[in-house]
Amino acid sequence: MGYPFPDIKIKVYPKTFLKDVHIFMTFSEVALNDDVQNKAGAFFCKEFGLPNIKMEGMPKAVSVFSNERDISFTFGLARADMIIKREAYRSFADTQDLLNKYFRFLSAIGIDHVTKLSFSKYNELGYEAKEGFPVSEVMSDVFSKDLLTSMTKKDVETQKDLTRWEKVVHFEGKDDTDSSFTIEYGFRKLPVEKGRSSLTLKTIIESGSVNIATKDLHGTLSYYNQILDNAFHWCVSNKVLKAMEG
Repeated sequence: MGYPFPDIKIKVYPKTFLKDVHIFMTFSEVALNDDVQNKAGAFFCKEFGLPNIKMEGMPKAVSVFSNERDISFTFGLARADMIIKREAYRSFADTQDLLNKYFRFLSAIGIDHVTKLSFSKYNELGYEAKEGFPVSEVMSDVFSKDLLTSMTKKDVETQKDLTRWEKVVHFEGKDDTDSSFTIEYGFRKLPVEKGRSSLTLKTIIESGSVNIATKDLHGTLSYYNQILDNAFHWCVSNKVLKAMEG
């Protein structure tokens, strides 16, 4: 696999600091003709009850939001993506109906493989930024020692004068999709009188130069989700995991 994250059994926690989940894919641009326009229009009418929707030339795309605006879809002639906010996301297993809409869209416009696939999860954990208390100590309580080995003494010194800081760590995978993994972690510090600041953690896995058949997308995303969960457990402390159990 090529990643340092041990396999874990996926667990749904009662508490979480997940902010959103983002699934993004690109494919060879589809030429917009009457046939594609009609099939796309039929798709939007059937899936979302939106008649008379017209696809337009790139870079424009059609965006659709749930009634609560906690799920957003974007359908284009060379890309498709979906953002699910925490309020609408409990586990990857619950996204099947949403993903099926994307698979049906790809089928409608004649896409049989995607050129790029990305799956990311963004987390924010609030904390109280006290005067004179270094953020690095808060981070050591929340993030794991494994993750914090990437933080240097220079990073710690630099943090003292910043209200926003981020570290980016990359890993290369060894799998059928030539995947790579990125971890972005850090903090956003607000003045004491403005309220709670937050520690941030974003994990991203994306495919490399290998095309992925649309029939394999769900299996690939399920595999990516496992890696994301493995990485999350690798990134945070046992104290945080225990708190998430409620």
